[in-house]
Amino acid sequence: MNEQGELKVSFPDVRWKYLRSFEGWAALQHHSVLRTTIRLLPPANYVISEATEWPNLLMNLKQGSYFTFLPVEFADSATVPKWYAGNIYDLPRSLPQTVELPRSSTGEYHLFVSGDYEIRLFGDPLVQEGSEVPVLRIKLDVAVQETNSSYIREPSQDVLCDFVEGFAFGNAIGIGLQSTTDWITVTKAMLTQDLDGFEVQLTRVTRLAPGQTRIIPLKLQQRSPVRVESLEITLTVESKALSNTHLKVSLPLRQLPRWTPDSHTAIRASFFHAGSNPTIFVVLPPRLPREGAHTRPILALHGAGVDILQNDFWPQAMPNNDFSWIIMPAGRTSWGLDWHGPSTQEAWGTVSALSEILQANDAWKNQAFPTDSKVVLIGHSNGGQGVWHMATHFPDRVAAAVPAAAYIKSQAYIPLTHARFAHYMDPMLRAILESSLTPDDSDLHLSNIADIAVLAVHGGSDGNVPVWHSRELVSVLRTLEPNGNASLKEDRGQDHWYNTVLNSQEVQQFVDHHIRAENPRAEPPLSFTLTVSNPSETDSLHGWKIHSLLIAGRLGTLRVDAQGDGIVKVSPNNVQSFSLRDETIVSDMQELIIGSQTFSKSHFTRFPVVFHLASGKWMATSGGSLSSSVPTRLQAILTTAGPIYIVFDGEQAFSLAKRLAHDLHLYHRLDSELISEGDNSLHIPSARNSVVIGTLQSISVQRALREARTPFRLYDGSLVLDGKPLPTNTESYIFLQPSATNTSYDLVIIYSDEASLEKAGKLFPIRTGVTGPNWLCLSPKMDLLGAAGLLGAGNLHW
Repeated sequence: MNEQGELKVSFPDVRWKYLRSFEGWAALQHHSVLRTTIRLLPPANYVISEATEWPNLLMNLKQGSYFTFLPVEFADSATVPKWYAGNIYDLPRSLPQTVELPRSSTGEYHLFVSGDYEIRLFGDPLVQEGSEVPVLRIKLDVAVQETNSSYIREPSQDVLCDFVEGFAFGNAIGIGLQSTTDWITVTKAMLTQDLDGFEVQLTRVTRLAPGQTRIIPLKLQQRSPVRVESLEITLTVESKALSNTHLKVSLPLRQLPRWTPDSHTAIRASFFHAGSNPTIFVVLPPRLPREGAHTRPILALHGAGVDILQNDFWPQAMPNNDFSWIIMPAGRTSWGLDWHGPSTQEAWGTVSALSEILQANDAWKNQAFPTDSKVVLIGHSNGGQGVWHMATHFPDRVAAAVPAAAYIKSQAYIPLTHARFAHYMDPMLRAILESSLTPDDSDLHLSNIADIAVLAVHGGSDGNVPVWHSRELVSVLRTLEPNGNASLKEDRGQDHWYNTVLNSQEVQQFVDHHIRAENPRAEPPLSFTLTVSNPSETDSLHGWKIHSLLIAGRLGTLRVDAQGDGIVKVSPNNVQSFSLRDETIVSDMQELIIGSQTFSKSHFTRFPVVFHLASGKWMATSGGSLSSSVPTRLQAILTTAGPIYIVFDGEQAFSLAKRLAHDLHLYHRLDSELISEGDNSLHIPSARNSVVIGTLQSISVQRALREARTPFRLYDGSLVLDGKPLPTNTESYIFLQPSATNTSYDLVIIYSDEASLEKAGKLFPIRTGVTGPNWLCLSPKMDLLGAAGLLGAGNLHW
């Protein structure tokens, strides 16, 4: 390790070339555990004892997966390691994590680091190192936490849009703030400048737990232009240790002129993701004046690790843009959730947000497109994969797609061929776990875009994502629809990135043709198939939408056949409920046939029309409520309508709650609020996702089990599943359930001891590609057998 804390780890004695020759990239991926020792030096003349309370550390681990500190004498103690997530993606603007050290009689600690060599992170060693030997590169930064103040201002976390002609290009700003050792609450925000027609408002009282970082959300209200160099804002901060304090904040502004054909700068815009998170995205205006209102916007998804806020690489890579707005979302972070879940949610949010920004300004509204406009999707690498995912899961929102250098899915990119647990696991359990990744399988959902124009682009010598991924996706699409409009542009000899990958004549012509709103997608074909694996993550196809499945975790399909004679036949497979969006879908329909049942047009008086299977028969209701879908994986907790509330009981649960809050902010810029179950002054809004951490004795866990409509129940003080008693001596459970109001989700973690809690915490769904169906039962055997040590897993039926 050098003075900058950088460490290279390799195993040159391993026969990597030999392994690679028959296992490919999968043989290069490996896990290593690294160890070093650090020592804390107390002040002179201080006598160390077992009662010594050592200060907290600030730890930043880049490109390592986990770390923990243990006293050197841990082998003789009952200390349970607390594992902290590292910044494995080396995400920019990351903050160190607050580490609470266990007791030590010497002040000397072992630092253990989990190092994982992943091709997606470090690449092919032949390309990156010019060697057969893979090299793991990690960086450590450790410091003692200063406690001179109850909070620290964190400017790197600020969210601030550009001002164009003196007007904010968005309505959201955020101020980064971190608590140190105390609970603090921001109760008020006030603009200290006298700016006519300009106001800021704190959208909600914001409370921070010790060590937590949050972005304080402020809403902008503006009637007149503001041409100052900075905004001067004062926050009122309350804490138990201090009386009210006032934090003065200066936010530098970037003032831009109105865009013209000769002045065409990328603009940073802002909005509230999920209604509460201040979020930045970047846009490029049309080059020609008065354009943009009658053309579809282009939604451009960047590749993994691309930071759209710090450089102009991604805006400069865009095709020439005379007629449409180009929208470049951040995807929560430079990696996000691989354009799934909250990253998808944000991407669609930026489309409506830009429309609203333009419509709110008289000078810009003539270039505003409708908020529900379809888009032309383009993206590169991870963003290309995101294009396939978003198009197949939201087909009615996509006019055309240009996925470049895309991979099919994580399992196809680098398979887990050598996963240790596979040698011990029951095949049925393995199938259940792998089914939780099905919503990410774009290839299984390609029927949804069989009639969407797709131009896939790929370098023929791509050393990062092999070109066969695009070849295979286009081949499957052509098999499903031989007369469809799907093609592959393979650029021979080109690598993963080249300047013309998206900025070529062929791409330009394709995009220019499909942005024209007067050239809408053709009328719905006479026959089409909607394929769904997780209804909560998939929207409609030609106005038909599946809402719930008979068997969760399996594919559901809806085959629609119209022969032009007024009769439409629908063939559902594994579908419990579906709907028709509006009357345009049934304008020429006289009868709808589902199996042996016939519904006349008189059934379709109000919309949406919902069909539900009950007792073997389909029932139709007009304008009725929609059945609740069953998320098939824990990851659904990340798609939220506001902050994620984390309810904890006791110090052990509190420790995990703080670590989860850190991970949500680091990896996804998702806000969270921590609540002790004994704090009666706070409540969780009904439409917000929450995480509940406790034992069977915890009031919050008992309430969750009592209000739930899942097979998990509390009976005579024991946990039961479908009436069967479950062990709770050294086991833990993690499962997803609907909230009491059925408008959000609760993720419940029930643990029996500290070791079982730590296991459950590491299965919280932070990264993609990690299997996690909507319930798991964990046992101590997992320490030896990995996932094969699970006592059970599955999909709950609500």
